[in-house]
Amino acid sequence: MSSESNNTSAGDNRRGPIAYMVQNHVAANLLMLAFLIGGIITARQVKQEVFPEFTLDMITVQMAYPGATPAEVEDGIIRPIELAVSGVDNIKRIRATASENIGVVNLEVLEGADPDLVLQDVKSEIDRIQ
Repeated sequence: MSSESNNTSAGDNRRGPIAYMVQNHVAANLLMLAFLIGGIITARQVKQEVFPEFTLDMITVQMAYPGATPAEVEDGIIRPIELAVSGVDNIKRIRATASENIGVVNLEVLEGADPDLVLQDVKSEIDRIQ
């Protein structure tokens, strides 16, 4: 009998959330229901995107030069554009590609700069090229 009294007294001393939930099934079910409802409400408010929105601060200039070789495109299009836009503020990097019939110049805008203003400056500088 003494061993039974020790077991019951040890069982009575156990306190904690798990012991409480074992003794109170209704409270455990209500807590589960509250978690489920909260999860459903939160899941509906989470913004889900297949393609996240981001801005890539790049300006691309493409010029066609029909019938020209890459060397002619570089001399006739790429170099004049690079020289013209090199003086524009807020440009981080200039990359150019010359291929047959077309020249492409990519301008990377500095972070924090307004890309629209830089684009206007680039357009005005390119329009000055003769």
